[in-house]
Amino acid sequence: MNSEDSATAGGTADDNTWYTLGARQNGKMGGLDYRVEYYHQFGNGGVDAAGADFAEAYTTVPTLNAQGDNIERDAYMFGIRVGKTFTNVKYSPTVTLWYDQLSGTDDEDIADSNYSTFNTLQDTGHKYYGLIDNFTNAAGNGTQRYGLQDLAIKTKFKISDVNTLKVDAHQFYTQTDLSGADSFGIRQRSNVSGAFACDNNGVCESALENNLGQEIDVTLVHKYDANTKFVAGYSHYFGTMTHAFLNGSGATARRTANGDQDWMYLMVDTKF
Repeated sequence: MNSEDSATAGGTADDNTWYTLGARQNGKMGGLDYRVEYYHQFGNGGVDAAGADFAEAYTTVPTLNAQGDNIERDAYMFGIRVGKTFTNVKYSPTVTLWYDQLSGTDDEDIADSNYSTFNTLQDTGHKYYGLIDNFTNAAGNGTQRYGLQDLAIKTKFKISDVNTLKVDAHQFYTQTDLSGADSFGIRQRSNVSGAFACDNNGVCESALENNLGQEIDVTLVHKYDANTKFVAGYSHYFGTMTHAFLNGSGATARRTANGDQDWMYLMVDTKF
């Protein structure tokens, strides 16, 4: 359970409480390693607690108002991973197929006074959703609360007794459908996406789709001794216009931010 108070437009404080319940199962079956998990979040959250970007969209619903009437949380996270290590092949490669879905908020949720964006709390998101860390905000700001889908292939090669090479490829999408009508009301009534919003005539940035981009992570691990490892990595993010609009500042920045990202690092990992 997590809870906090959030100031509202009326100067009061709303109860912002969420509970997370779920199950996780991992093991081996038919020569495959697998892991399946599902979590559901419920509780309450005031208008401001749901995020300043969404507050205006919520306050246009007749059952809510700017004083911060509570919104019901109703969110989920689902993940499945299946992998196999080929021990009789050179470099003993391991290949893992990966899919995670974190729910987002859409027009139907707001009409029902629900907040459906899954909160990842204090997660180490780069371990799961790409080392560049574009999607590690607990409240879902990396996709402006439209949720996240991550389809990935993760590979590992034992190239020598002391050297391991890892190559991961991610394809990211929003969970809320942005190419259809699922987000029309949010985009029309709020400032969540600036130029990404719809006008009063129902004209939206229809060219913006659910595709948030792709990321490639390459990691080389050198085992120096039993307690020390040297880790070097390179990551590249292939940006999209949707990712730029959701993460830029102002219409111009959102359009010009549609660029790729590069990141390199060198790390020493020592256990005492």
